[in-house]
Amino acid sequence: MNSLQINKEQLSDLNFPYSDVLSTRDEQHMRLEKLKTALVLGNGFKHKVKIVFHDTVKKNCVETTVWFVNDKHVIFKGGLIMPVTCIEDVFFT
Repeated sequence: MNSLQINKEQLSDLNFPYSDVLSTRDEQHMRLEKLKTALVLGNGFKHKVKIVFHDTVKKNCVETTVWFVNDKHVIFKGGLIMPVTCIEDVFFT
């Protein structure tokens, strides 16, 4: 399934699933490690990453700067928040 590219400003209009889109602990651990790397790139170098994620309807992707990460949420430039559990993958461009 292909993902739909959206602008980060559209994130506030989306609803996110309650369940994790990744099924194994290894996948979830790798996702968190990638998000931590994205945080370093965002804060240290103002580098954007591409994040593939699911809302309750479809798969999307957004290219933005990560400003904060914990095990539950990601905060992007502009203060937009996304739950970690809806993120499928992180790509470094």
